[in-house]
Amino acid sequence: MRSTCKGKCNDMPEYETRAGNRGSFRLGYKRCRECEYFILYDGVRCPCCNGLLKSKPSNNTSRRKLREYNEKLRQVV
Repeated sequence: MRSTCKGKCNDMPEYETRAGNRGSFRLGYKRCRECEYFILYDGVRCPCCNGLLKSKPSNNTSRRKLREYNEKLRQVV
């Protein structure tokens, strides 16, 4: 069953959304494929359309950069 965006994304002040730039996953945002937004949200499903949220980039270069960034953070702490 395919979920559809209900348009609540723009009216959710409790969840910060962004159109997406480099480093969105690094900042903790998750991407909703249906709504086409990055949402700063702790859940697994989008609060607007109930679709699954992506928490990792799909291409190898971006995944490697995110992994390297997380390793640097672990070394500092």
